[in-house]
Parts: sequence; C-alpha cells; structure tokens
Amino acid sequence: MDKLPVEKRAEVGKMSTERLRIRLVKAMDLGDLLNLYAEFLLKPTAPVEAAGGKATGGGLSEEEIA
Repeated sequence: MDKLPVEKRAEVGKMSTERLRIRLVKAMDLGDLLNLYAEFLLKPTAPVEAAGGKATGGGLSEEEIA
C-alpha cells in the first residue's frame, strides 16, 4: 500500500470490507483465491519472534499494560 499515491491510498483505506472483498474476487481467479486462502490457513494467528518469543501482532506488551 505504501507504493500507492496518497490519493489512491486514502481511497482504498476508506473502502468497506465488503466492497474490498468484491473487488478482490473480481481481480483474481478461483485458483489464486484458493492458494491465497490456503497460505492464510497455514500461518499462525499470532506470529512469534524467534529471538524474543513475543507476539508481533502490534498489541501492547504486558509491561505497557501495567
């Protein structure tokens, strides 16, 4: 998304989830969609850094909460 011009980035950012889904389905064929979904299923939902062992989901750490 960083490669998009500022105007286009703002337009895409305001797009509803359903509208985004529709556009993606129209842009991709079934085989691509299935492969993309399969890759999604293989990824863990909370990735863990190899060195630190902390989740990289962007949330607050336990220290930041306390």
